[in-house]
Amino acid sequence: MPWQTLVSAEQVADLLGDSRLLLFDCRYELARPAAGREAYLRDHLPGAVHADLHHDLAGPTSPKSGRHPLPDPQDFAARLRRWGVDDDSLLLAYDDATGMWASRFWWMTSKWLGHRHVAVMDGGMRRWLQLGLPTTTDPAPSRPAGDFAARPDAGAHVDADTTQAAALDSQRRVLDARAAERYRGEVEPIDPVAGHVPGALNHPCLYPGSWSEWSRDPARAVARG
Repeated sequence: MPWQTLVSAEQVADLLGDSRLLLFDCRYELARPAAGREAYLRDHLPGAVHADLHHDLAGPTSPKSGRHPLPDPQDFAARLRRWGVDDDSLLLAYDDATGMWASRFWWMTSKWLGHRHVAVMDGGMRRWLQLGLPTTTDPAPSRPAGDFAARPDAGAHVDADTTQAAALDSQRRVLDARAAERYRGEVEPIDPVAGHVPGALNHPCLYPGSWSEWSRDPARAVARG
């Protein structure tokens, strides 16, 4: 079956127990970095590993790196192998933020490092719970080291100078995926400078309501979507 973009919670449930399936819980909150791990410890899909944005899906920071720079590709590939990832594994990522963090895992493993079978669970943890599917507090079982051979695509990401040039090029598009208020510079709860890259267009990926609404009541803001 195709396993390259989105799969349903029902499809994932049907494959629980399949030795090829590896589940990655990518829940995370920028404002509360420990929240994802806490959520994982409360409950998660059976067998899932917690893939933390800060510790697992990003590299060391520096004054010029931003908050969550990409890790070294070979370091990340080695981490995947330690998690038991083989070349023919079915990798499934999920979160509770409409796929925002799970999509980072998907992009890093498939588009950047070349794994052929990576997907995000449509609806994430909320959909899984709505269906009454099983969860656990047990840690992920240990697995033998995997044989995944990374094929990094150096052209899959660009630096700040290239981004700025693209944003000012009428033949290209740069999208800012943050909430509209942050794009407009009206509110900035995380970064030291408000606003956006000159020329970038806004296409919010996460907040169906406003940032202020999300901050007051994340569940209601998501429900509006």
